[in-house]
Amino acid sequence: MPEKPGRFKCSAKSIQIATPDQQVNAGWQGPRLCSNYAALWREKFPPTNVHFSQFVLRAQDELHPDVAKTIEFALETSRVTKGFGKGRRGNAEEASRSSDSVPRLALPAIPSYSTPQGRSKLGSVLRAFSCWNPVVGYNPIMAALAARIMAVTGSEKLTFQILVSIYKKYRLKDYFEGTFATQDEHLMNDAEEVWQSIQFEWPDL
Repeated sequence: MPEKPGRFKCSAKSIQIATPDQQVNAGWQGPRLCSNYAALWREKFPPTNVHFSQFVLRAQDELHPDVAKTIEFALETSRVTKGFGKGRRGNAEEASRSSDSVPRLALPAIPSYSTPQGRSKLGSVLRAFSCWNPVVGYNPIMAALAARIMAVTGSEKLTFQILVSIYKKYRLKDYFEGTFATQDEHLMNDAEEVWQSIQFEWPDL
């Protein structure tokens, strides 16, 4: 893995045409119809040595209460995820004001996300990820990615493993950690790489 950001390479070998399986919008169908697509996720992003069970348990005691509440409000699961963030309690009025300030996470339209119980499974993934990387904590972009992975895999453990694998493989810490200046620099560098790849594949643009 190169030391500096450079996720996108402009070369003939690096350009791959998506297969029909990869073009299926599986996130809107749900896990039962996505076994082939889920297998592609597992193939491209194999499990890491970061274990879901370890961090989902640690999150109960170590996750910052504000992060836990933000996840609850974003997924609207506060009724089914009690017990997180035990260190701080607020009254109902404060909780209501806080929930109004947290944007609801846009989720794929699958049955499992239509109930608080189904969304709470995604919440466990987000809490585990926030505990694994407290610098990032809850981030709507990573949460949206996790939601779509889980819509295909249907597994909390597998979703967490893939999310961590993506974060490491593509060095997303360059986008989500550090100062705004360094994040912007990495973003501009990668945008330039993407533009070069586009010009290579479609020179008439």
